[in-house]
Amino acid sequence: DDIVIGTAPPGIPFIIIGNNKYHAYCFTTDNRDIADFVQEKLDNDNITLAKHYYVDNDKLPLEIRYEKIYIKGKLNPFEFEVKSTRNGPIIEEFIKEFSNTNLDYIFKSDNPQITNALTLNIPLFKKPLNLHYFHSIMFAKTSNEFLTALDKGYYGPSFALTWANINGEIGYTPIGHFLLKDNPQQVFAQGYSSSYPSPMPFIPRNETPVLINPKKGYIATANGSP
Repeated sequence: DDIVIGTAPPGIPFIIIGNNKYHAYCFTTDNRDIADFVQEKLDNDNITLAKHYYVDNDKLPLEIRYEKIYIKGKLNPFEFEVKSTRNGPIIEEFIKEFSNTNLDYIFKSDNPQITNALTLNIPLFKKPLNLHYFHSIMFAKTSNEFLTALDKGYYGPSFALTWANINGEIGYTPIGHFLLKDNPQQVFAQGYSSSYPSPMPFIPRNETPVLINPKKGYIATANGSP
């Protein structure tokens, strides 16, 4: 009963795509919105000099840490300062140099939407990857055991899970947490207002979609919506 065949990414000691005697399972990506660009108000328009940020009328200290990136062939690492608000790290303008046109719309000076700083809020990055989930599905036998494993607190990465088992069941469900947003179409959230919650709320697991044995008799995915 404990024979499992499949594959796993480096560093994870459990099979995340594979099969045992009772079922086969696989993952694909989905189109879930898992992040926000958050407008912040700092105490200085120069991010380098800023030490505080505002939420409503409250002045809060920036979290400051220092990172090093070691580069092959270079004696000294690239060192840089990271400043963060309650929402995440501030996106420094130098990142634009590496992004070509991807971030141009963010840093255009004539864009009236942008305050003097943006943070990138990805709540799922603040939670640890729960390896108990992957261990549980390795030995699951039924659809119910697949879904029960999700209750162990799996936050991300965000995937869509498909499976088939010897009981004749086929199933599909997204795994990972769904952010609960008032306006999913909003590009820039206003982090300087308490109306933008921190931490972001999630949709309860029992309210996320599950598909088992659809009438069509098959489930097809292609790195997107089912």
